[in-house]
Amino acid sequence: MAAAAKPDTIRGWHRKLIANKFDGSKARPTPSRLLPNNGDGTFTDVSKESGIAQSLDKAFGVVATDVNNDGLRDLFVANDTVANFLFQNLGNGKLEEVGLWSGVAYS
Repeated sequence: MAAAAKPDTIRGWHRKLIANKFDGSKARPTPSRLLPNNGDGTFTDVSKESGIAQSLDKAFGVVATDVNNDGLRDLFVANDTVANFLFQNLGNGKLEEVGLWSGVAYS
């Protein structure tokens, strides 16, 4: 199972974040994936290039919103048994995980 969000539009096509849904206490965290829509019914995996693959998740859900009012949609990933993530959109296809220092990693 996966949680999905359409975080932003680039060149008219939506990007999609696929977070791996937590499916039991023994499940291992796995990298999230960011997949831009190619406009022809296919997607390209840019998880490594964007920086999102560095963070391993057990996601319950994803929210796309502009948390720092810079005009770019950021991504919040709610996790179970691991820290929540807040991916700040840096533009140019890059995301930085800032959940711990922003205070949303743990509740």
